[in-house]
Amino acid sequence: MGLIFIAGSVFILSLDFYIFLRGRQALEGLRVARIVYAVLFWGVALLLFPAIALKHSADSLFIEKLWLVASFWLAAMTFLFIGLLVVDLFRLLWWLIVRRPLRTVVKDYRKLKQALFISFSFATALLLCVGYANATRPRVVEYEVELTSPHSAIEKELKVVLISDLHMGLINGKRHLSRWVESINEQNPDLLLIAGDVFDDNPEPVERKHLGELLQQLQPPLGKYAVAGNHDIMADFDRVSAYLQESGVEMLVDRSVLIDSIFRLAGRMDRSVEFRHFNGWDSGSRLSIDELLQPYKEEDFPVVLLDHQPTNLDEAVQSGIALQLSGHTHKGQMWPFSLITHAMFECDHGILRKGNTTFIVSSGLGTWGPPVRLGSRSEIVLIRLKVAP
Repeated sequence: MGLIFIAGSVFILSLDFYIFLRGRQALEGLRVARIVYAVLFWGVALLLFPAIALKHSADSLFIEKLWLVASFWLAAMTFLFIGLLVVDLFRLLWWLIVRRPLRTVVKDYRKLKQALFISFSFATALLLCVGYANATRPRVVEYEVELTSPHSAIEKELKVVLISDLHMGLINGKRHLSRWVESINEQNPDLLLIAGDVFDDNPEPVERKHLGELLQQLQPPLGKYAVAGNHDIMADFDRVSAYLQESGVEMLVDRSVLIDSIFRLAGRMDRSVEFRHFNGWDSGSRLSIDELLQPYKEEDFPVVLLDHQPTNLDEAVQSGIALQLSGHTHKGQMWPFSLITHAMFECDHGILRKGNTTFIVSSGLGTWGPPVRLGSRSEIVLIRLKVAP
């Protein structure tokens, strides 16, 4: 972890220096403005490192605010880097074609740079505001899924709410969770399913803010069930699991339950346990889907599978899963990372039907790092599960 932190710090500082240098060059001839700019820039940019160091080791209101400012800077840094890179690539292309620097053909190049500095600052602030609105105002997304169950005496419809990636902690606290709970209760679900990453990296803020009391306000008649995500494991899974159980959320760790004598709900341990062991918690490897369902192979109940990461979809198809529900991807959370998740996952968001299996992947409710979304929205998924005998 130490080497990863050092490598990440060097990378981030390199981006910071590039952004700072280009901003300083834009303020050519403005000595006072350059000094103010340097103080403000590095005063904010360098907050990220103590914020990361303290986020995992301590919990207080001060650290919460420190991490909030630092995480917004991560988003701003991303937007500024992409914008400056586009400008510099344009300048390079201009030079390759015209064979003359751009400054030699622009009448007042210094004023152009100052105008770009102001424009970039305004655009970044605007993107942060839009992204924050996208992240903190979840929409309700509806899907209809048909499920055939020979154990259902009559045709019926169940309202299933799927949420994922709450990342409860320093940023996603009581204010966010209370709105989410209100929105979920407005859907009047029969069943609530949570597809992992309920906690962020540190369980202490969740416990300090008594967020479990809000989770207890969710009372669907068929229950509340959750599976582990990679961040739940990082946050000390045994502690996370116990807290959720006390809050009325039943954890499905490589096990299954029968729902209303209609379908079997199975929950898998997150795949990250196969190659990572956090906080001294050694879990071994998770069960395959066939191993998980082996005790019930003689049943003919359809199976709904909760699996945090939507990987290896063919395994679910081959195992005869009727419906798989996942999260994890955040749909990239911020462009251009959405391009990466789209390339990494066969289905990084939305609904996919493959063979006899339906897959639904949520973009999640909360955020990791910056409370900012661009090219994605926080969402509550309402599944109208039409059950036919």
